[in-house]
This record gives sequence, structure tokens and C-alpha cells, in this order.
Amino acid sequence: MTSKISVDSLKHIDRKQRICALIDVREKSEFARGQIIGATNIPRHQLEFSILQKVPNKDIQIVLYDDDGSRALLAARTLEELGYTNVFYLEGGVNAWLENGNSLVEGVNRPCKAFGEKVAVNEKVPQIPAEELKKRLNRNERLIVIEVRPPGEVRRSGSIPGSVNIQGFDLVGRISDYIDKYDKIIVTCAGRTRGIISAQTLIKMGVKQVYDLEDGIMGWLLAGFELEKGISQGPRPSQKARKAAELFALRLYKENEISFISVTELQSLQQNPQGNILYLFDVRARDEYEAGHIPASVALPGGQAVQRADDFVAVWQGDIVFVSNNFARAMITAYWYRQMGFPNVHVLSGGIGAWTGYGLELETGLKGIEREPEDVYPKPYERGREAMERYLSWEKKLINT
Repeated sequence: MTSKISVDSLKHIDRKQRICALIDVREKSEFARGQIIGATNIPRHQLEFSILQKVPNKDIQIVLYDDDGSRALLAARTLEELGYTNVFYLEGGVNAWLENGNSLVEGVNRPCKAFGEKVAVNEKVPQIPAEELKKRLNRNERLIVIEVRPPGEVRRSGSIPGSVNIQGFDLVGRISDYIDKYDKIIVTCAGRTRGIISAQTLIKMGVKQVYDLEDGIMGWLLAGFELEKGISQGPRPSQKARKAAELFALRLYKENEISFISVTELQSLQQNPQGNILYLFDVRARDEYEAGHIPASVALPGGQAVQRADDFVAVWQGDIVFVSNNFARAMITAYWYRQMGFPNVHVLSGGIGAWTGYGLELETGLKGIEREPEDVYPKPYERGREAMERYLSWEKKLINT
């Protein structure tokens, strides 16, 4: 029988200590206008399609909410039909939540972006304004601008003229090929989070003269500058660059005691879905994933994994396993998840090669699963200057949350 939960009872659930998922079943636009902090958005019409990846254990507590409780009640009944046994809906929805003196937060990926802002402040990540970068580019200084967004997103919007597109933590495995050629390394994304995390990753690696482009592509456009379509993906990484990335990842492993998990341990988690909550993320580039991946793994390249953790991890206490073809990209992503506070983070020892080494098969393609690391939400820079200014103002306020 479907159960309801009061606002007061929900307030007293510590989702970082208790195995529980909070799901907002409204549409993405409604969610962006205001949500309960820490919720994962699965619109009701996508529930059957997405719930098993977001909440793979059918016995844990799930709390669903909408604006008034009506859609959440219907969604709760749907989950019960799918075999979920511990489902609740928030009585009165967000309307009741607000009436009881509680607040909502705006935007998408709020926890992840707040984390990025705190990294920027606490680590004093160097930033360069768009106007200063443009002056240096006009003087033909020895600098390189590296765009860290996924290629699909960059193709659609364009980026800084003359820049190179190296997405997410692929950057770590290629940066050594650029260090000797340039005096300054400038990283950028659409706004702030991915650029901040990428810049701090390179700084932690020991790369000198690294800057994040302040406010990213939106800052560049607000300064009145144009974007360029069709930017370069750059040459394939050298053996030297790959080795440098592996040594850095090994240092992260030793300094942070990040857990490795074996193929047999992973299989045990996969074969006992009612005894655990497993999130299996493949952090390679999308084309690598399509060519062959571990069955049931989700494509989530490293930089996107950090920015969009709340989209994919609905249960804080779940076992999160990162997979790559080598351990560098997976280890760097795991490091940042540990910094974000996730308690059970692992790297598959030996990666894809270990899996096939056991004689286990890979799947190919995308299989129609919701794996949209490139462009799930409309970008503010596509909606005009006012939208960009409002969005950037919101992101900078996140440090106070």
C-alpha cells in the first residue's frame, strides 16, 4: 500500500547517514525553478525508463515529491508495480514544504556546482578574465586555451578561437604534450564548475601557470567576443603524457587511500542487487564507451561525473565504481568524488582490460539508456545576455550555501 510522509518527517531524514533516495518527479523546468536540496530529478514520464539505474535496490526507502503530491502519488504506485517495496510520497509536495517555512534551491546540479565554487575559493584557483585573455591572444603570447566540455556540446555552441577540445579528465593524460610548448595553460567550460575542477586538477598534478577562464564561455560572450565552430581535438597523446597521468593517479591513490575493486568483487555486487546499491560509471570518452563497455555501466566522462553527480547518484551511501581502459581517468574521478564526500568510492582494478581478461564480454552502443552527458539542460548562453548574467550570478552565490 502506498504510504505518505510528512514534511517534518522528511526534514529529519539525514540522507548522508541513512540509505534513502529523494526523487523529484516534476519536469526538468519545474525542478530547475526550485527543488529540495539533494533531490534527484526523474520526471514521472521517465520513471520506468530511469529508476533502476538511479535506485538499483528495490528495498530501500524512496521518497517521491512534486508540487502538491498528486503526481508523486501516481509515481509511487508505479514504483510499487515495478517491485519497489519501501516507497513514500511527500504529503502536499513542495507547496507544503514551503508552507512549513522551508526553502527551495534553484538551478540544476546545485550540490555539485556549490562544491566547485568552494574548491575555487578554498584552493584559490587562478582565474583570468575574458578581456585579459583576449589581449594576450591578440599579442600572440605562448598560451593554449583548452576547452574541457564534451565534443558534442562544443560543436553545438563553439568555443574560444584557436582553442583545443580535450574533455574532462582526458586532459590529465594529454597535458604533458602541451607544457613545454606554452607558457600558460587556460582551461574553460560553459560557465564555471568544470573549468574550476579541471584547473585545480592540473595544479594538483604539478602543472605550472594554469588558469581557469573566469565565467567560461559565458564570460567570453558577455565581454562581447565571438566563438569559433569546429575547433581542433588535438593530436593523440604521447607515451610520455600517458605515463605522467598514470604517475599522478598513483600518487592520488596513495595519498587518499582510494579503494580498488576486483572484477570478481564487482561481479559479486552485480549479482546481489538486493544487498547493495551499485553505481557503475564508465568515465572514458563516449566513442570509447560505444565501442565496448561493461554491461549495465553508464557512460559518464570524468568531468561530467563531477558536475552531474546528483543526476546519477540518488543514494549517497551507494557503492560507486569507476571504470576506464587505464586507471588514471577513473582514479582522478574517484578522487574528486571522495572530496565531494561520497563514502563508498572504488576504481575497477585493471579497468576494461581486466574485465575482458576474465573472458567476460562487452556490450556495444548506447542501448537507448539515458546517458546524456553532453546536453541535458538548455545552456544559458543560448538564451541571451540576461540569462547568462543571471546564471553566473547564481553560481557565484553558491559558496554561501
